Amino acid sequence: MKISRINKYNSGKLRAFVDMDFDGLIVKGFKLMESINGLFVSMPSQKKRDGEGYENTCYMSDREQKDELDRMVIAQYQADSDDGQHHGHSVQEAVLDDEDLPF
Repeated sequence: MKISRINKYNSGKLRAFVDMDFDGLIVKGFKLMESINGLFVSMPSQKKRDGEGYENTCYMSDREQKDELDRMVIAQYQADSDDGQHHGHSVQEAVLDDEDLPF
């Protein structure tokens, strides 16, 4: 598991969009969010068919792997924010309107 791309977006609770590479399977749409308890990674989601809210489109059934994903993304985000270096990852500033957000 590794980060394939981070697009920083600092508006509201959203801090970044993240794409992950799981041994050749690229999953797009993870979101780095900030809550009152700190940063966490939200799973990819899409709008429900009835238009009422959103639902996850993929899950991590192994809690230890999910915790590892959170730590990895948060550490990379903070490292890139602290020193401006990208450490081999594609990190971009995203310029989006709130209408572009999927929630």
